[in-house]
Amino acid sequence: MRPTFDDRDTATLAGRVAALDLDPYPREGDYVIFADGCTRRISHVGHWGERLGDDPLDGIQTSDDGSFYIGHGHVSFSGGLYPAVRPTTLTLTDERRNGPVWFFHHNVAGADNGVTASISFRVYRCSQKAPQ
Repeated sequence: MRPTFDDRDTATLAGRVAALDLDPYPREGDYVIFADGCTRRISHVGHWGERLGDDPLDGIQTSDDGSFYIGHGHVSFSGGLYPAVRPTTLTLTDERRNGPVWFFHHNVAGADNGVTASISFRVYRCSQKAPQ
């Protein structure tokens, strides 16, 4: 039987979201609207933090669907990825969109012990068409 999201989970989620929102860079879970109108979520970011730029190893990969786990200050993705676009092709907008995330109920890892929530993510525009 799956656990029920409760007040303790609400507090856990609030702390994780607050830590996540301290990261000023594109993050897993954020949304990208491509030049052709396609919208996907960021699923992998190469070279995090200050190193993120236009290095050949840098890249933002997106996906249509998958699983987004929220930890303390980060989101991890599980699923398929499209080819990367350069971070320099992204522009942050003022828009926010809700997206699903999950984490372990009461921070106890185990089979069937995940709880889900919807949180607000940033939205970027990309100057390129969506990779195929």
